[in-house]
Amino acid sequence: SEELYGFIPTTNAVMVIFFQLLVSRAIIKIKQERAMIWGALIYAVSIFSVAFGSGFWGFWLCMVGATIGEMILVPTTTTYTSQIAAPEMRARYMGMYTLTWGVGSGIGPLIGGIAADAFEPRAMWYAAGLFGLIGTLIFVWHAARQEKPARQGSA
Repeated sequence: SEELYGFIPTTNAVMVIFFQLLVSRAIIKIKQERAMIWGALIYAVSIFSVAFGSGFWGFWLCMVGATIGEMILVPTTTTYTSQIAAPEMRARYMGMYTLTWGVGSGIGPLIGGIAADAFEPRAMWYAAGLFGLIGTLIFVWHAARQEKPARQGSA
C-alpha cells in the first residue's frame, strides 16, 4: 500500500547508514573478485525472489537482501575498477564504470516492462534475476581468469 511504501527506502537508507561501514570492513578481508561474486549473487537471488514473495513484508525482505548485495557489490566494484586502471587512465575507467550503471538503469526497466507485457507481471523479476545471475557468472569467469596465471606461474 501507499502507506507502507516509505518504509522501503527508509529501510534501505537506515541499512546503508548503519551497516555499510561494517560490511565494508568485513569484505575487505576477502579477495575483491570473490566479494563481487557474492554481492552479485545475493543481489540476483534477492531480486529474483520478489516474484515468489507475497505481500508487502515479502517484498520488503527481498529489498533487504538486495541492499545487502548492493552494499557488498558497489563499493567493491568501484574500488576494483579504480585499482586496475593505470593512474593516467583512472578517470576513463571510472567514467565507463559510471556509464555502464546508467545504461543498465535505463535498459533494465525497459526489459522488465517488455517481459511483463509479453508474459506476466512477475516475469520482470525473473528477467532481473536472470540478468543478475549472468552478471554473477561474468564475475566468476573474471575471477577464474585472474587466478589462472597465478597457478601457471607457480607450476
